[in-house]
Amino acid sequence: MAFDANRDIKIEASQGEDGTYSLRTKGLAARKRPELEIASVPEAALRAAAVVLNQTADYTVNKAEVLAEQNVGFELAVEDSDVPLMLVVHTVQAEAPQGGLWNKLTGGGKGVLRLVDVDAKSKAPLTALATMLVHRSRARLAKDDIPGAREELEAAIAAFPGAPASDAGPAPEIGSGSAVFNWQNHYAYLALAELLAEEESRDAEGFYETALRRSHELSRAELGATLAEIAAIDAATARAEAERIIETNLAPFSPLPGPTPDLAIVPSPVWDVSGTSSVRRAALVPAKFVELYYEGPAARGLREHGAALATAAFEASRSAPWKLAWRLRSLRKVWSDREAPVSAEVAGHPAAGLLSILLVEIARGFRAGAAADEIAARLAGREAPGLEAALVTLDAWEADQYAAAMSLG
Repeated sequence: MAFDANRDIKIEASQGEDGTYSLRTKGLAARKRPELEIASVPEAALRAAAVVLNQTADYTVNKAEVLAEQNVGFELAVEDSDVPLMLVVHTVQAEAPQGGLWNKLTGGGKGVLRLVDVDAKSKAPLTALATMLVHRSRARLAKDDIPGAREELEAAIAAFPGAPASDAGPAPEIGSGSAVFNWQNHYAYLALAELLAEEESRDAEGFYETALRRSHELSRAELGATLAEIAAIDAATARAEAERIIETNLAPFSPLPGPTPDLAIVPSPVWDVSGTSSVRRAALVPAKFVELYYEGPAARGLREHGAALATAAFEASRSAPWKLAWRLRSLRKVWSDREAPVSAEVAGHPAAGLLSILLVEIARGFRAGAAADEIAARLAGREAPGLEAALVTLDAWEADQYAAAMSLG
């Protein structure tokens, strides 16, 4: 019968004077493998620690023996659409193997390996434990257990609050696949922000900001640059970059046919970071969505007023760019699927990500029939009742286009 850690070993726990716990397997020696332990586990991460021990035990028995001073990693995903999380632990010798002929003959007494973080700066593998809790949250969400998902994320943050990337330094380089490393637990903050947004909680934006502060990689994915890089961009530079984006995006092109007559493939107006360059991905959207940016009132408004409007909004948000990014995040999802192929590569710039999504919002305002001053007011957070009403109508039109394109109408 194949080894199953959940069935074939026990995990013993003891609490230290500092209130944290030590967990150790019992039963791996019988399989001629070192026992495994995790020390200094916060109470919030106890269940996650047991799962990490079991996964590592399964690996060392069923795949390849884990030795001291090794990294052991697992990709975690619940749904096919999930970006896989990379859970990684490092092993250090906690107890040396026992000597003696009998132990050598039987393979027993192989000592104990302790699991720690890959940067080896903490006694417990806090990054791995927090990552497991984020994964457990995803599993609960897949079953529509919203309170349970939130509980797992709050446990992840309690166990490992993380630190700003400016203090923690760059994330260790872990593998080269598509899985993401939850450095400083930024994915727990991002997932909690998304959950709170569903509840229309005002706290969502704050968790989004915290997530961006904990990971330069996430900030570049969401904003196109780090917070510090955006803060350093002056108005003249932003204006020149906005003009370049408009000129590039509105260059003549022919949409490619989609899988149905009501769908089309167009170069995304959103510019994503790819190394030192920016890329425009292929966007599969309802065919009539070209009206939202590439032609008619949207395109005319962008050419005449887009750069000035985007520059003003960018300049006003430089000290807190997450506020605009959070408000406009749903637009990014419409136009930029990070799994989509690259349609075009262009010279990169730290302002391009946020400016390009701002220009998408500005174009929608012109498509809705608004004047430039109404769009400026809305971007600045002031009241623009006429534009708000027009955007409600536009939202309904967009929903109708989706329904027709997906043959749902």
